[in-house]
Amino acid sequence: MPENAPEPYKDDLRALGLNKVEVDYLANVRWLDELIGELLGELDRRGLRENTLVVYLSDNGWGLKMQRLAGTGRGKGTPYDIGSRTPILFSMPGTIPVADLPDLVLSSDIPPTILSFAGATRFVPESPGRSLRDRIEGGAGAPRADIVQHFADDTVLSPPWRYVRREDGSEELYRIDRDPFEFVDLARKEGEIVEALRARAIAHREALLRPPERVEIAGRVRDVLTGRPIVGGELRFGSEIVRTDSHGDFVVGPVAAGPDVCDDIKAWPLFGGSIPMVG
Repeated sequence: MPENAPEPYKDDLRALGLNKVEVDYLANVRWLDELIGELLGELDRRGLRENTLVVYLSDNGWGLKMQRLAGTGRGKGTPYDIGSRTPILFSMPGTIPVADLPDLVLSSDIPPTILSFAGATRFVPESPGRSLRDRIEGGAGAPRADIVQHFADDTVLSPPWRYVRREDGSEELYRIDRDPFEFVDLARKEGEIVEALRARAIAHREALLRPPERVEIAGRVRDVLTGRPIVGGELRFGSEIVRTDSHGDFVVGPVAAGPDVCDDIKAWPLFGGSIPMVG
C-alpha cells in the first residue's frame, strides 16, 4: 500500500502517539475507506446499488509493530495465520443478507462467485475456486473442511489447528482459536494431529506434481480478418463436432490428457468457405 494520504487524515493519528510508519499506514486505510464510501454513495444516487455485486478484498497488510519486509517475523509472506488471512466482503442489498460467516474461503472463489451472479454455470475445472453465491445468499453452501497450501512451506488450516511443515522437514502446530498469534507450538504434544495433517500436506503436494489424466480445452474462434468472434462455428475433435456459442467460445472435453491433445482439433468455415477460423 502506498503511504501518501493527505495530511488531514494523519493529524488525529499523530495525537495518539503513533510512530510515522503507523500514522502513514493507518491514514491510507482511512483514505481508502472514504473512497469506498464515495463509490457506494454514487451507486446509491444512480439507483444501482441493489443490482450491483460489490466485492471487497485486500492484502493482509504489514501488521503494526510486527514487520516491514514480507517473509519476516510472523506476518505477511509467512506460513502463519496472520501472513495469509485476509477479509472478503460481498454486498448486494436485498440479495445478500448481513452476516459474518466463519467459512474457509480462497481468493480463487471470487471469479466463480461473480460469474455465478452473471448467470454462468461452468467454471475452470482445475481451479480450487468455487462459487460462494448460495452461501452468501443465506443457503447452506458446502463449506471447506480445511485449506491446504504449498509455497516454500506446506500449511494446513483445519480449525482449530494450523500445521506448518518447513522445507527442512521441521513441523509446527498451533491451536489458533486459543493462540491466534501462534506463539505456542504444540507439535510435540499433539503427535496424532501432526501425523494426520502431515499426510494431508504431503498428499496435496503430490497432487500438485501429478499431471492430470483428463483435461478440458477451451478457446474462442475469431475471424482472422476482423477479429470478431465467430458464432455457431464448428470444430472437429476426432469424431466429435463442437459448435461455438454466442461469444465464439468452445469447450472440448474432458478428454484424455497428452502432449498432442490439441493437435486433434480442426476448424473449418461454414460460411461458403470464405471465412478462415483460428483457435
